[in-house]
Amino acid sequence: MDCLLSQGYVYIGMDHFSLLEDPLAIAQNKGQLYLNFQGYSTHVQCDIIGLVLSAIGQVGDSFSQNEKNIEQYYQMIDAGELPIIKGQIINQYNKIRRLVIMDLTCHFE
Repeated sequence: MDCLLSQGYVYIGMDHFSLLEDPLAIAQNKGQLYLNFQGYSTHVQCDIIGLVLSAIGQVGDSFSQNEKNIEQYYQMIDAGELPIIKGQIINQYNKIRRLVIMDLTCHFE
């Protein structure tokens, strides 16, 4: 950690470092850093559409995961179905919990 800090990197959270001029460090400094299931991001709560095997998507207040088995994945596609095997719509409690997690993991407060 000291090696990275001495080279001009800043700690942005959960074992992630960034240079000061990097968009992630700038977003953190402005209180605009966001963490989703893919990692840290400057795009706060944008929709993410999963397109491949086992991909996770986030659209609005929902999360979904695609089929993991390639044969079943293509069977669903060939049948004209989305290859989603599970999903969740988040409720108000989940939204509050997400805000607390963002404050802790992105802003250390």
